[in-house]
Amino acid sequence: MRRVLGVLVGVGAVVAACAPSTTVQPAEHAASEDWPTYHRDNQRSGTATMPPVSAPSQAWHTKLDGAVYGQPLMVGGRLLAATENDTVYALDPDTGAVQWSDNLGTPMPRADLPCGNIDPLGITSTMAYDPDSGR
Repeated sequence: MRRVLGVLVGVGAVVAACAPSTTVQPAEHAASEDWPTYHRDNQRSGTATMPPVSAPSQAWHTKLDGAVYGQPLMVGGRLLAATENDTVYALDPDTGAVQWSDNLGTPMPRADLPCGNIDPLGITSTMAYDPDSGR
């Protein structure tokens, strides 16, 4: 019995020594309000450095050309949103005014797909942001 216990402890020590070691660092955010990727950072912390809002209210409303399913991004003072009509918008976060928009293609009609409940099917997930081009 002692020998079995010794072998198990030894195997456990070897496995622990060989296991990859990863340490998740706390999310560090710049003083800016940027939210450049899904859940804010590559650790997917989803944390915001602002105080909680006690009574949220609608600040503005902007009509876009389709539904937004992906998480909007906040980068460089612009709120970026992509629609199911394959259009990416940059909005002023204070007023909702469209700063620019770019249609990236033609969405797929649901009838052309084997399944799904989104019609038309365009940009459904959080977009990728390219800091070099600003788009």
